[in-house]
Amino acid sequence: MLSVDRLKICGVQFNISLGNAEKNIKVVEKFLTGMENKAGLVVLPELWYTGFDYKNLQNHAKRSDYFIDLARGWCQKFGISFLSTFLTWDDKKNGVYNTLYLIDENGNICGKYSKMYLFQPMGEDTHFLRGDKNQKNIFSFKGWNIATAICYELRFPEIMRKAALDGAELGIIPTEWPDVRLDHWLSLTRARAIENEMYVMGVNACGKTGKWNMAGHSVVYDPWGNVISLLDDKEGMIFAEIDKKNIRQMRKNIPSVNDASKFKFFLNQ
Repeated sequence: MLSVDRLKICGVQFNISLGNAEKNIKVVEKFLTGMENKAGLVVLPELWYTGFDYKNLQNHAKRSDYFIDLARGWCQKFGISFLSTFLTWDDKKNGVYNTLYLIDENGNICGKYSKMYLFQPMGEDTHFLRGDKNQKNIFSFKGWNIATAICYELRFPEIMRKAALDGAELGIIPTEWPDVRLDHWLSLTRARAIENEMYVMGVNACGKTGKWNMAGHSVVYDPWGNVISLLDDKEGMIFAEIDKKNIRQMRKNIPSVNDASKFKFFLNQ
C-alpha cells in the first residue's frame, strides 16, 4: 500500500442486469480478477447487484448479509478495499434502506451510511426508508477522510460541503444516473470537487437497466476540477492515484474551504 498521502482508487462501470444478482456478481468478479496492487479502494455503482428491482426489493434486502459477506470475501481474496451500496432490511421499521458500506482489505466494515435524499420521480420515497439526517457520512480510511453521498444526493451540495468542513479530502458518489441527465452528472461532480477543493469520484452504471438507459461516464476530478480519469458510456474501469499535497496546495492558493468554515451557520450548525 502507498504512503498515507497517496492512494490508488478504481471505479468499475458496468451494465447492471435488473434483479439478476448472479449475473451481476459474475461481471464484477471478472473485473476484479487480477486487481492485486492495482488499487487500494474499488468502488462499484449504486445497488450494483440488483439495480432498483422494486418487485423483489424486500427479498434482496433480507439477504443483505450474504451480499455484504460476498464483498468482504472479495476484499480478502483480491487484496482490495470496497465501497458501494446494498439493500438492507430494518425489522423494527419493516422497511428497506439503500446503505453504503466501506470495507477494508481484511473484510472489516469501516463505515456505513444510508441514503437520506430519495428520488421521488423514480419512486424511491415510496420504496425506501430515509437515512437518519444525523448520521455520519465521512470515514477515516488509510489516513484519508472520505466523504460519501449516493446518486441523487449529488444535487445537495451541503452534504459534501459539511464533510469538507469536517476534513474530507475525497468525495465518492456511487450512482445509477440516467443518460438524459448526463450534463448534470458531469457538471455537478465537477462542481463538488471545485467548491470543496478535494478529489471527487463518481462511479455510475452504463447500458440499459430495466427501462432506464444509464449515462456511464464514471469520473475522477482533482481539487482544481481537472479530469484525472473519465470513461465513456461503455463498460470499463477508471483508475487514479490521488495525492494529498494537491489538496493542500489548492487550499493554500485559494482558501475558500477555510473561509467557509467561518460561516457554519449557513449549515444550521
